[in-house]
Amino acid sequence: MAMSTYGDTDWEAEDLVQSTYESAFRRGKLMYIEILYFDGCPNYRETLERVRNVVRRLDVEADIETTEVETDEEARDLGFRGSPSVRVEGTDIEPDVEGRTTVGRGCRVYSTARGTSGVPPVEMIEEAIT
Repeated sequence: MAMSTYGDTDWEAEDLVQSTYESAFRRGKLMYIEILYFDGCPNYRETLERVRNVVRRLDVEADIETTEVETDEEARDLGFRGSPSVRVEGTDIEPDVEGRTTVGRGCRVYSTARGTSGVPPVEMIEEAIT
C-alpha cells in the first residue's frame, strides 16, 4: 500500500482514512475520494477514469487518490471489500456494503441495472459524490 501519503504504517484503517481526509481538507479540497485496488485488477483503470469523469462533469473539487492494497493484512486493516473499491470521504460508495463482513484482495462485483459489473455504475458514483 502506498503509505507515503498517509504517514505511520501502524495506524488503524479508520485513523488512516480520517487523517487523509483531513489532509485533503487542509489543502482546500472539498471532497476526498479514494480508489483502492490490487495490482493486476482488470477494472481499476476504468473505475479511476469513470470517477474522474463524474467529478469533472459535476464540477466538484476533489482530491482523488489511489491506494494499492498489497497484502491480505492490509485488506483486513482497511476493510477492503475487493478491487476496485471507491470511497468518498471515507465511506464506500456502495449502499449497505458496511454490513458485509467479507474483506480481501479479490475482484469486486457491483450490482447494476443490467446485472453485475466489475466497475461501479456511474449512477452509484454520482450519488456518493452529490
